[in-house]
Amino acid sequence: MTFAEWVRNSKERVLTEPIHTAVSVSAETFVEGIHRRLGTASRGRVRGGTNIYDLEWDHAIVLDACSVPIFRQVAREYPWLDVREPYRSVGGYSLHWLQETFTSEYADAIADTAFTAWNPYTDHASAIEPSRFAALEEVHRDGWDDALGCVPPAAVTDAALEYVDTGERRIVWYQQPHAPYRTLLSEVETLSEEVIGNEDNGRLTVWNLLRRGEVTREEAVIACAENLRWVLDDVERYLAAVPRDERVIVTADHGELFGDGGRYGHPKTSYRDAQLRVPLAKVELARVGDEPEYAADGAATDTAAERLQALGYVD
Repeated sequence: MTFAEWVRNSKERVLTEPIHTAVSVSAETFVEGIHRRLGTASRGRVRGGTNIYDLEWDHAIVLDACSVPIFRQVAREYPWLDVREPYRSVGGYSLHWLQETFTSEYADAIADTAFTAWNPYTDHASAIEPSRFAALEEVHRDGWDDALGCVPPAAVTDAALEYVDTGERRIVWYQQPHAPYRTLLSEVETLSEEVIGNEDNGRLTVWNLLRRGEVTREEAVIACAENLRWVLDDVERYLAAVPRDERVIVTADHGELFGDGGRYGHPKTSYRDAQLRVPLAKVELARVGDEPEYAADGAATDTAAERLQALGYVD
């Protein structure tokens, strides 16, 4: 973010948010920008964070930027998801999560892991070396869809199915529900592989539209929920190939902010609790393919306020 962009964004905040929030967030983003320029964005150990290797699983389905309340609501539509208590991640954004997950402390477990990853950050994380894993598949290299501005779920599933029997553990890391949100693609500038991870690259994003009031919080939250359905529908395809006696969990690398404390997305400094809290569900493989008990979009809710309340975003 340039200084001129920071000034413009700060003016927008003053016009659209409570003054104390606007001032606080602008100060935080100014400091965040300095850290980025110096290459010192937060990468320390998250206090109280739980490493994914400390959970029990043979297959870990990792979603990217998944909000706990959105996950809880959408999970009701998937009978095979047994939702558990959320936990605190070891990272507030993807690169941080990679560096703090694949540490030397877990070297033996990593050596038995087939890791299918969507995120180009695997090219930049010093913790990610192919020789450390039973297998490493970086899907962004061949699976990036320029028209959608993302790695679609199907590309990750296709790659992961090649390794479903490789190693003692399998981690399958999907991009979704991370933006861009499929239902809002006409409103934003398509994400390119080259700028992934840079929230202030000048591209028009859903977060810019939210700050300007051109997209409502309801629209953004519902679009994120649709992205979550998109990926979970394809996760089912992977689960169909998993032996029924193996343990599967669904979780996320980090959460997502929709204006919590005036912040959006997943800033690289000044983490909020909602950014660090991630969902957790155990998969009941015997129920994969069962008819959903709840309709999409929460059929029991009629108004925008009720939908946001159901998704945990209003009291």
